Amino acid sequence: MHRYHYDIRDIDGDVVPAVAVTIYADSAGAAEATIYTSASVETDNPVTTTSAGLIDIYCPRSRLWYAVAGDATIRPMVPSGYEPGVYSVRDYGALGDGTTDDTAAIQAAIDAAIAGGGSVSLPSGTYLVTALTSGDTSASGLHITGAGKDKTILKCAGDGPILSLGVYDSTPSTAWCGTGNKFHIYGVGFRNYDHDAIANVGVDQHTVGIQDNGSGGLRLRDCSFTGLSYGIYAPYGHDYCRYYDVDFVLCTTSVYFGPGSQQIYMYGCSSTLHDRAIVIEGAKQGGIYGFVFTEPRTRDVDFLSPDTLESGVTGLGVPQELAWSLNDCWFETGSGWNTGWAPTEHIRVGNSADTTSVVRGISINNTCLVSGSTGQGEKDGGVTYAFLNASRGKFISIREFLVSGDWIEAIVTSPASSYYRITVDGQKTVDGYTAIPVFDTWQVGNRYFDQMRDTGQVTYGTAAPTTLTWRVGDIRWNTGAAAEGYVGWVCTAAGTPGTWKGFGVIES
Repeated sequence: MHRYHYDIRDIDGDVVPAVAVTIYADSAGAAEATIYTSASVETDNPVTTTSAGLIDIYCPRSRLWYAVAGDATIRPMVPSGYEPGVYSVRDYGALGDGTTDDTAAIQAAIDAAIAGGGSVSLPSGTYLVTALTSGDTSASGLHITGAGKDKTILKCAGDGPILSLGVYDSTPSTAWCGTGNKFHIYGVGFRNYDHDAIANVGVDQHTVGIQDNGSGGLRLRDCSFTGLSYGIYAPYGHDYCRYYDVDFVLCTTSVYFGPGSQQIYMYGCSSTLHDRAIVIEGAKQGGIYGFVFTEPRTRDVDFLSPDTLESGVTGLGVPQELAWSLNDCWFETGSGWNTGWAPTEHIRVGNSADTTSVVRGISINNTCLVSGSTGQGEKDGGVTYAFLNASRGKFISIREFLVSGDWIEAIVTSPASSYYRITVDGQKTVDGYTAIPVFDTWQVGNRYFDQMRDTGQVTYGTAAPTTLTWRVGDIRWNTGAAAEGYVGWVCTAAGTPGTWKGFGVIES
């Protein structure tokens, strides 16, 4: 509620005591405003000035106009503490009652802020909307500010997206086709109440929270996305973006970064009860810090190496993912939120079904994995799974990895044999679980520990390999070693599976 503590003066600047003043909601005088006393009681309009020419009223609108009795001139009235350049959606007729369609009113405030170079204010409330847009294709520097992600809610009334930024082109010629940029959105929640349930995660929930169509410089702070197909959907050109304290809940895909997306950084964010939390497809360079991933249905992070882009955007090629890092992140499964889900893995690097590109340069540092225990029965009665599936990836580094629980089978699993330089350094376990292998039975390329060395691939098994492609010098250590058997086997001729010879005969 805005206070208007105002001296009413005539054209000469003199106060006009005891005169009727009509308060209007618009500059044309087409509608009178509803005004209140300091006790939030609706009062008469027109209102009469005091002997000092003063009125003292309150109104939820941040902009009012007035006319003095006997004078048809309509003048602006500035509230106490009013900040010029702020366009409140309430001034444009938005009610925020959760049932009235406020799309037109909010869009009018956005358009006015773009034209006037100001910011949009979204006071506390639930605003029912169909689809909002940044409007002008050259829009830059637009700020939208709510009262907090749990106080200001944009509620989906259609298939969305709830908010579209930048230029949209269904067949762009480049990944960077947008001219709008520097969008700041603070303290707003984006929600689809029709799909705000666990049963809807993993299905088409129709609605996108924010869709970025080739713009850049998006800043999100204190925002939330609930019950959406995509919380944030950036099919291309999502550049130089920063997210702070952003929560995703019950989204099929929390965030999607497509080709042309780069230099994206996320700080202190979270995703809970999702099919996939972060999908990175053809996007290059970014950092994720302090992210909390809880209860994935399929996986938490998916670095795709696409033959065909999931977004359906064509003509952009298939750039390789490059130089992404996950730092100080928490991965949790089996916490009891939904015991029926069976995630495939927490992180996938590349898709074995795609053959044209490789994901490389992934760094995972200071990670904590809470994997539950086999006694909980979440994963089909305790069936284990892997933390990272290096399906088509190379140059992957995992450092300072802490595991709590024995529900996980391997830190790294199922690589194609030709991808290498995957390091695991500093694995630790707690809670008494110590039987977690670093690698599965296929092993992963070159095995690195305290020092870097470039030797043949080292694997473990009970017999020489009979499948996959191997190089000269690759070694298979015998995990079923017995008297008069071999210590292991070495590849002496490259091929599929190549030629293998036993070495190290064990005494009888």
